[in-house]
Amino acid sequence: MRSIASLNLELGLLSIPLKVCSLGDGKGLSFNLTCPDCKEQIQQKRVCPKCKKEIAYGDLARSIKIGDQRFMIGQDLIDNLKNSEKSIELIGVVTDEQIEKEGYGKEFSMITKKNYGLLPKESFEKQYCFLHSLLNLSGKKLLVKFSIRQKSHLGLVKTFGKHLFISELIYPEYYNKMPDYNNIEMNKEELKLGLQLLNQFTSKNVVEVKDTYAEKVGQYISGDLKIPVEKKVEKTSDMLQLLNASLVKDMKKEVSKKV
Repeated sequence: MRSIASLNLELGLLSIPLKVCSLGDGKGLSFNLTCPDCKEQIQQKRVCPKCKKEIAYGDLARSIKIGDQRFMIGQDLIDNLKNSEKSIELIGVVTDEQIEKEGYGKEFSMITKKNYGLLPKESFEKQYCFLHSLLNLSGKKLLVKFSIRQKSHLGLVKTFGKHLFISELIYPEYYNKMPDYNNIEMNKEELKLGLQLLNQFTSKNVVEVKDTYAEKVGQYISGDLKIPVEKKVEKTSDMLQLLNASLVKDMKKEVSKKV
């Protein structure tokens, strides 16, 4: 597993050096922008819109725009930010009940931008397992601040299985609150049919789920996939009609299986 950063978590006098790892392996489908005539991948050039000069990545400067003004950021600040990316700042030890009362509410720990794996640095495996056991036994999580690639993040250190993970959260000041739809009343008959519909479905084993999107592209390239003509879906606002039709469709499937 590839390490993207090294951080140090201090719990009192106990120091736990950790490696932050990307959970994805980089596999998956990725399209390239290509010249339709030459069939060569297009190069993305860094060109100044004012002087039209192409600039190499190593020569690029850093800036930030605030309002109508743009402020240049010196290399001294960039170096200082890099040097600060060494420790995890512990904000608090929290339970799910505390999380529910503060910040976002009940779904606080679910509003994640990204999840990272945490592994111990060499010869610090016992400290890592000790922290894992503490969080497991207490049912608590660590609310922390950490930095990666010159950017500060809010995070939640928690256990999952035999490992520690850190979930990157959205800062409360940056969180776009979702609109409230609790004032929309639900029809009891619709809900009853909806629950029956949900009970018709059986869950798949998540381990067996594959990237069918990438598979289809592979079949298309090999000529094994023919693109079907898309059928028009009739629009209807009658939810009861749709639910009844779905239940009848599922019942027909069950009957055909038994026959």
